[in-house]
Amino acid sequence: MTNERHLRVSHPPSEPLLIWDGECDFCRLWIERWREITARKVDYATYQEAAHQFPDISVEQFKRAMVLIEPDGETFFAAEAIYRSLRYRSSRRWLAWSYDHLPGFAAISEIAYKVIARHRGLGSTFTRLLWGKNVRPPTYFWARRWFLRTLGLTYLVAFVSLWVQVDGLVGSNGVSPLNQFLPAVYERFGSIAYSLLPTLCWVDSSNGFLHFLCGGGVVLSLLLILGIAPALSLVVLFVFYLSLTIAGQTFLSFQWDILLLETGFVSIFLAPWRLWPGELMLWPSPPTPRTPSAHSPSSPLGEGERIEVRGSPPDGTDKSKPSPSPLPFEGRGEETLPSSCSIPATASPVSRLGLFLLKFLLFKLMLMSGVVKLTSGDDCWWNLTALDYHYWSQPLPTVFAWWADKSPEWFKHFS
Repeated sequence: MTNERHLRVSHPPSEPLLIWDGECDFCRLWIERWREITARKVDYATYQEAAHQFPDISVEQFKRAMVLIEPDGETFFAAEAIYRSLRYRSSRRWLAWSYDHLPGFAAISEIAYKVIARHRGLGSTFTRLLWGKNVRPPTYFWARRWFLRTLGLTYLVAFVSLWVQVDGLVGSNGVSPLNQFLPAVYERFGSIAYSLLPTLCWVDSSNGFLHFLCGGGVVLSLLLILGIAPALSLVVLFVFYLSLTIAGQTFLSFQWDILLLETGFVSIFLAPWRLWPGELMLWPSPPTPRTPSAHSPSSPLGEGERIEVRGSPPDGTDKSKPSPSPLPFEGRGEETLPSSCSIPATASPVSRLGLFLLKFLLFKLMLMSGVVKLTSGDDCWWNLTALDYHYWSQPLPTVFAWWADKSPEWFKHFS
């Protein structure tokens, strides 16, 4: 910890204020990220703008490290300042707690801060290489929009392809008639059959009802593609497709049918609960040029506006007098909004639970796909020869299977 930790300023701001070096490109990148994380609970300003309002802190201290000034006047520097500013976001409170309670954490953090502070240019280069030009936390808004529409398209293909086959597969005169299958299951298992085979077809197993499920699935898939009532559409789509999967018996017991059901179910937690889409476009609108207002969301201060502090300004100047210079990242004239600003104001935030469930589903799919192969008892998966004949023996070989089969042996083993 630094010796400056217990410094208190005589004229603190009304909100927590993190002051940074406006000439530091590395600082500018991360301030953008932290601003999103703290969600307007912390104000940000450059020391070039704010230093003269806090004479208790020397310019050299501002140049050397970031400074956090709390509303009670308590001041923190360097790594501790960053951690304490991020604690205003519940998911980041562990950083400040670790700094105060975890042995060695504070010392390591301050050493790392000093190293980065002395090599800001290198830090900026690595930041751009790893995160790109924009290091702000991802919103996943457009990813969610595209994912749900793609899922709707997948559902559409599944329902349409089944619709044209359902009579021949499980219709009353099909290969495995549903109206004979369900009564046989009930006769053997009794009322427990309803939970063993959860399907709406217990109510009606006629050909007409099967067509209703397929047709309803097509309509709901189109609604999902258009973004109309996405969460509600996903709930009904899951129920309809589960009913048809059970009704389809062995014809719909493949891995991709189960995967579609799993994906459709967890996507319910990802989809926004709204009726109408904020907009029907599938791609973000282009950035809109505008002139920044006096209270631009990208800056805690408007142009020509001073930081509000308790009491009179230390220099005795009029608070209404414009400050000599705007914040470094506050433009003059026309400014192009970042791409995230093209997100509709009515957009609901992406569910963290939904994201976690989708990532976990992908992890489970990849893990279990490997486990099933390695535990199958077939030596071809262990000696890496399975692909020698997989491309021409798979259930639905594509036009590319022939080319893949002709690839070198080392590539097949590597794959």
